[in-house]
Amino acid sequence: MQGLQGLTWGEILDDGLPGSTLEASKRSWRNRLFGSGLAALLLLIGFGPPAAFAWIIVNIALEASLVFARARYARLGRRPPLAERLAPILAFSAAWSTMGAICLFHGSPALQVAGLVVLLGLLVASLKYAALSWAGFVFLAPAPFVALIAAPFVLTDFHGWELALVLLALLGLGIVLVNVARTIRRNAMALEAARAEARPNRPWT
Repeated sequence: MQGLQGLTWGEILDDGLPGSTLEASKRSWRNRLFGSGLAALLLLIGFGPPAAFAWIIVNIALEASLVFARARYARLGRRPPLAERLAPILAFSAAWSTMGAICLFHGSPALQVAGLVVLLGLLVASLKYAALSWAGFVFLAPAPFVALIAAPFVLTDFHGWELALVLLALLGLGIVLVNVARTIRRNAMALEAARAEARPNRPWT
């Protein structure tokens, strides 16, 4: 069965080497903390303390889910079920995409620009995960992309050829994004295979 641009569903759901995405999340916790703090400040200024407080609570829950996932992986010594492995990525994508969409669709002009930057930033971040896990990219990228597709319908009165032009540009962005992610992942897989061949007696962990 074929998926995106000739990929099999097995490739689409490939989440890379055991523990790779969890290790990447562990290394990037400072960046997430900094980004979450900036987002909380953004929500505080734009929507007030309740929105900022809700965002802080959501991020505490997200970070706790990563800590739980790493602890469970270490305890099991093997991969948990696929849904459990990919749930944290999907949750992060949903939370950040929702925050970006709220700023884009309900904020002041300055917040709308900030929301657009957040959504585009998520697409860039999804390419980082493509190097580790094709499934990580597939589960992270769609939510912000859907929010971007909704933007011309919600924020403008475009119709006819104007709307078609915007949607065509977004389609092009999606195609480029998938092709870049696919190239990144295949290059990473070639490197993983070369390393495994060079060290056949050292299993990946």
